[in-house]
Amino acid sequence: MEIAKEPRAEVTRRAIINSAATSFIHDGYSSASLNEMCARAGVTKGAMYFHFSTKEDLARALVAVYSDKILSTLGAMPELSGWGIESLIDWTFAASKVIATDTQTKAGARMMQEIGRRNGVSDSFMADIAKHVETHLDQAVASGDVQSEISMDLVAQNLVMQLRGLQEEAAGDAQAFKGFVQALNVWWQLALAALVPVSRRSYFYEFLRRRTDRAQAEFAG
Repeated sequence: MEIAKEPRAEVTRRAIINSAATSFIHDGYSSASLNEMCARAGVTKGAMYFHFSTKEDLARALVAVYSDKILSTLGAMPELSGWGIESLIDWTFAASKVIATDTQTKAGARMMQEIGRRNGVSDSFMADIAKHVETHLDQAVASGDVQSEISMDLVAQNLVMQLRGLQEEAAGDAQAFKGFVQALNVWWQLALAALVPVSRRSYFYEFLRRRTDRAQAEFAG
């Protein structure tokens, strides 16, 4: 059976997006050149403008890739880790991996920083993330894994701030993300000490240790 070829327009669009991602990672939004993007993608400016009217349209497309990837990663956690603290630990490491290893997602994270704040997209995205995070935390409270007197709203906001830090590391290379994995481990140790009852801490510290080791092995590979 003959496999249908991908429409030429889709092939061209993907080539432009990939080229734009490389330019935005290396040069940032302001310095990125549409001419260089076209040359790298092997398309004319006319072909680019057929798909994207402006450089900001390209940046917004990559922001959409980034937000979709991060939200889908968080949404997949209940199936992989259940609900609660384990899922949030897993998610923060999984999010760092996808940004470190996927060019479009990495570029989208940088564009979220550079253009997302001025048009409100970043704040809206962070609010969506915070709502998901709070749902996981509420489940952790119900399971007895988090001390109920702590404000889950404030904890969710703090976790979201960690994601902002992840975005700021988005232009780094793999070595920079190895450092981020260690920083994430330290943050989680502090968070667990504050959130989790003493009787449950040893379990979560061991879970965190194993997840950190796995993340480091993934980056080393």
